Amino acid sequence: MVDNTGDLVIENLAEGSDLVKSSITYTLTDNVENLTLTGIAGQTHPAIDGAGNVLDNVIVGN
Repeated sequence: MVDNTGDLVIENLAEGSDLVKSSITYTLTDNVENLTLTGIAGQTHPAIDGAGNVLDNVIVGN
């Protein structure tokens, strides 16, 4: 779970499929395949963005 801009996900090459759940704007690091954005965007909450890497990513928004 990523909830702070200082959080860093580290994954080695060929260690399986990985999922990061993030409540803040996040860009997938190397070797991580999937991202789910869990934050709530609206009038009182800023929108969050998700970005992939060079892999075949699955990104699910909120």
